[in-house]
Amino acid sequence: MILETTEFNENTATQSSCLIIMPIYNRRHFLQQAFKSLNEQTYHQWNLVIVDDGSTDEPSEVLKALTKALDQRITYVKQANGGPGSARATGQEFQTNQQYVAFFDSDDYWLPEYLERAIDQLENIPELDWIFCPCRRVDHSSGKTLLESTFFNEETNAPLHFLSMPVKRLGDAFIFPHNHTLAMTQLKQPIHAGFQNSVIRAKISRNVAIPEYRIGEDRYFLLAAILKGYGIGYIQDVGVIYHVHDDNLSDTNRDNKDVNKLVAVQQELCRSYSDIRKLTTDKEILAEAAQQSAKIKFWLIAYNYYWRSGEIGKALSTMIGVVLAHPGEFRYVKTLLASLLRAPIAVLSSTEKARH
Repeated sequence: MILETTEFNENTATQSSCLIIMPIYNRRHFLQQAFKSLNEQTYHQWNLVIVDDGSTDEPSEVLKALTKALDQRITYVKQANGGPGSARATGQEFQTNQQYVAFFDSDDYWLPEYLERAIDQLENIPELDWIFCPCRRVDHSSGKTLLESTFFNEETNAPLHFLSMPVKRLGDAFIFPHNHTLAMTQLKQPIHAGFQNSVIRAKISRNVAIPEYRIGEDRYFLLAAILKGYGIGYIQDVGVIYHVHDDNLSDTNRDNKDVNKLVAVQQELCRSYSDIRKLTTDKEILAEAAQQSAKIKFWLIAYNYYWRSGEIGKALSTMIGVVLAHPGEFRYVKTLLASLLRAPIAVLSSTEKARH
């Protein structure tokens, strides 16, 4: 529910070809960095809608000062808290006649040529509707680079699976052929085209609603675009600095020790997999979505989070639920039986740790 809307620089003469949607939630301390990044963009024909998702840190005064340094029109929208999916969906409502839509996460940093390079590909390649690039993952507090490119595995540094898929090169873009394989790949091994590193044609955003999830809405939105036949492609140069910090809601914050938060993140991903039935009746895609959800529930939520944190009852309950839904999966049954046998010792060990 939108509570208030404020316009900044509303008399600007700058033409807008691109709408930038930026959700914020208690990100006042990141706003100066965010506006510095926007001000450095070599592409200037944009306007910005900032969707404040129920912040309690009163960002409006900071925004008044920061917007004065820009020539572009900026809309500030305040709404009741609903999560980043809800905030981005609200941003979609402010599309007018723009040709392109970009999504800026306020705690990230776009390199200066990010927008220009992405929009140049879209302008020159008619069959391309969605262009994305790798991020560089950086620890915000120390400035240390954690991963040079999100197109590579953070543990092995091997290229991600989608880089080995057949593509057609046009300009700097590598374009996937639209087929069933691309949808299945997005389910099995996501191609890492998140909101923060993607620029799309506005027609996608007009035809596909962003779901109001707190996490996983980008994966769902991309799958919906693939299933509707839009052209997806990438460029190989890093365009975004992704900052990792304690407040990250995503599953990229590996240092988060809050089990409840970690579980909530994965449950939202499971919800997004369940909702894929709204997009397609393809049996193979739906079966794969169910398998991905089961893996998350069994191995991440039950085993990695609940069991290892000593919440043995929750772990076993979650495992049992997965086994009942997938009785033919022997690995789940085998691990559940082994866990039932080990449960008394695990409970005792957890109790001893709590005492000390």
